[in-house]
Amino acid sequence: RDSAERLQCALAGNLAEFEFDAPTWIEGGALGPARRVLGRDAAGWGGYAGEPRETVNYVSAHDNETLFDMCVWKLRGAGCGAEELARHSLFASSTVAYAQGVPFFHAGDDILRSKSLDRDSYRSGDHFNRLDWEMRDNNYGVGLPPAPKNGEKYDLMRPLLVAADEISPSHELIARTAEAFREMLRVRNSSPLFRLRSAADIQERVLFAPDAPPGMVVMVLRDGGADGADPKLAQLDAALGAIVVIFNGTTKRASYHDGSDWLFNATAGLPVALHEIQAASVDPSTAASTWMTEQGPTVDPATAAVFVLPRGYS
Repeated sequence: RDSAERLQCALAGNLAEFEFDAPTWIEGGALGPARRVLGRDAAGWGGYAGEPRETVNYVSAHDNETLFDMCVWKLRGAGCGAEELARHSLFASSTVAYAQGVPFFHAGDDILRSKSLDRDSYRSGDHFNRLDWEMRDNNYGVGLPPAPKNGEKYDLMRPLLVAADEISPSHELIARTAEAFREMLRVRNSSPLFRLRSAADIQERVLFAPDAPPGMVVMVLRDGGADGADPKLAQLDAALGAIVVIFNGTTKRASYHDGSDWLFNATAGLPVALHEIQAASVDPSTAASTWMTEQGPTVDPATAAVFVLPRGYS
């Protein structure tokens, strides 16, 4: 549960004073601001920003391994091959694309860039730093990276690099992932609710389901005005009255069972559908997301689904 709260904290722009709707794990069952959520920054806590412009969200940068290589380290032991690694890389990027604050993506995240597990490629040359914009391959398994920064892990790296045939993504997989990545950017750009400008707006408009199952985060972004989920709020989005984003970080297709009517109330009981960009996605798992079936909103594993409440539904 603490991992889910860290993600919620980041999705809310890492605001120190963001108040959760449910008791937080770190408070032992007490309501509290995001700064009290267990985090991974130098202070050991979660929220730190006063306004969303003060936080830059990312899951990979020039330091350490690329996002794809981190997925190899963390998931290959579970037997994940190229398809699963690409799926988790895209899922990790979705937590940046749909978060409040400033999004930052490392060059090549979209094309599954690899540095052959090099954790510090500053002096590694073009052989390990290559970016293939034609997407013929992602540069995984081109050899053991230079010893000065990587030698202590050579024994762990060798079996991973030898398995390059199972791990390296094909041109088709890279191209599909790159297009799915661009779809996420178009979804983010489709609504100002993903880019709220003040801490006050985030506190009023961003909600998280208090009863989401383990491994899932359910986030609601509310707008006001006619056909909005909360008429008391000012209208920011001319097309949408609310957005629901469901992050399924589990290994199975999963549903959110709205037994307490929390989601029904958060969306004012109004009709919601999968975002049109995702409904036509090149990624089959994203396009397979469904809304109110008997099981509740249902999403594939390692997938972020964006559902929207269109205005003028009546």
